[in-house]
Amino acid sequence: DILGFGIIIPLLPFYAQKFGSSAGTIGLLMASNAVAQFLFNPVWGRFSDRFGRRPVMLITVFGSAIAYAVFGFSDSVFLLFVSRILSGITGATIGVAQSYIADLTTKENRSKVLGQLGAAFAMGFVFGPALSGFLASPKMYLNSVNYGIDLRFLAEYSYSIPGYVSATLAIINGIMVYLFLVESNSSVKVEHKDRKAFDWDAFSLVMKNKEMIMLIGIQFISTVSLSNLFATFALLLQVKFNYGISESSFMFAYFGICSAVIQGFLVGKLVKKYNEIRLLVLSTALLTVGMFMISYMPNIYGILVTATIIFFGNGIINPCLTSLITQRAHESQTGITLGVSQSVGSLGRIFGPLWGGFIFQFAGYNYPYITGGIFALISMFMSLKFLDNMKKSGNLDVIKS
Repeated sequence: DILGFGIIIPLLPFYAQKFGSSAGTIGLLMASNAVAQFLFNPVWGRFSDRFGRRPVMLITVFGSAIAYAVFGFSDSVFLLFVSRILSGITGATIGVAQSYIADLTTKENRSKVLGQLGAAFAMGFVFGPALSGFLASPKMYLNSVNYGIDLRFLAEYSYSIPGYVSATLAIINGIMVYLFLVESNSSVKVEHKDRKAFDWDAFSLVMKNKEMIMLIGIQFISTVSLSNLFATFALLLQVKFNYGISESSFMFAYFGICSAVIQGFLVGKLVKKYNEIRLLVLSTALLTVGMFMISYMPNIYGILVTATIIFFGNGIINPCLTSLITQRAHESQTGITLGVSQSVGSLGRIFGPLWGGFIFQFAGYNYPYITGGIFALISMFMSLKFLDNMKKSGNLDVIKS
């Protein structure tokens, strides 16, 4: 799933520029996907609680295949918007996967397993952008004759081919879900049989929990900061170093490598030694430092160093937040709680790209990262406040995974 997503994301700004889009329009294009996720993630979360994780996974995976196919044959910005909105509507696979983890793990080992799941996502973000940089490069097709095969006729379709490849991967993914994935939610049709697919009472119940409000608030602010970066990062590399799709794609692949190492090997060990809440403070602090520095780096090596700081923080914050949120959710409300969490994350991914794209266009390339640092600083102060509250309540040492 993330492999297909990773193929599309680095290509999107350049594909949109092909049709004359500005930085502001590119930000709006990325935000449109998040708007659809914001509206539909709670619905899918409730459906997964009521009808099971597996059928929701099947619907969303095959829906993603259609969205990627539309991306492939897009010949206008309008169709790019259609493909990204459809992808957002069917983009609940991560939330459902997290619900699977919540069903099958204990509170003690949940962060470790979520970190491993995050590492699987990160591996998709390693190979996806790298594959995108390869498939979307016209030079690769034009030079194919040097290797004994003539693919020059594909050069004009270089931005479409990644979409078709992503659609094919999604279809394969759906077949694998159908053949091998079993239902994990043992309470299906028992606890949830008389509930609606989504209701505001459940949403209100989640948000009445003061600790949950704090955690979801941290998630929102930090997501605004990060999505602000992702929406404009390729444009930053283009403006500062004249980088194109190939170079930008490999930078996104480097992000995936960092995330895979951190979430696959470090998160579990760090949580055992320290505490999820303390790690939350550390990760938001790293995000703050990296965001303030990255756009002022004079060369690509400085960009790599500051990006590593940011990606290290990002790799820690997500599994820790997800684990803390699920620990505070009632067992019968896990799906809807994660759905709300995913929607709030989507809300951050709406505001972040919109803000980043327009301020990049009208104020300059430094400003998305200055303001991103301010957002990250706010999330750090909120994490410190949450840590202080847990110390005062005597619950700090209880929260370990």
